[in-house]
Amino acid sequence: MQLMDAIHKTNGDRLTVWTIYREPSDYPGRWVLRGHDIFPSRGIRPHKFCFTAATLREIRTKVPPGTWCVGREPTDHPTIHESWVGGAPFSNWATHWAVGLDDRECCVRPRLVCSPLH
Repeated sequence: MQLMDAIHKTNGDRLTVWTIYREPSDYPGRWVLRGHDIFPSRGIRPHKFCFTAATLREIRTKVPPGTWCVGREPTDHPTIHESWVGGAPFSNWATHWAVGLDDRECCVRPRLVCSPLH
């Protein structure tokens, strides 16, 4: 329910979700990062591009700075590895959400420092 909580915290603004996929059917053997803009009450708009990489570590370098990992939902498609959300409406909520969570690989680590040349 973490992603839905983030959507509700946007107060109607756009929320960008970056999802990492492991070996989706259109990129077998690759990790893929795709962005989607969620507009509450208006739907989801996928970005027209994606990033691919050979490893999870490499594809995570493509996740934009200032985003937070919300993991995955049990109902997600099996190729979905994790999702990241970000933006001003989410940052305050993410700080409160992260307190007290365990230190899983993708969660509670903000992507605040990132080289501008990936």
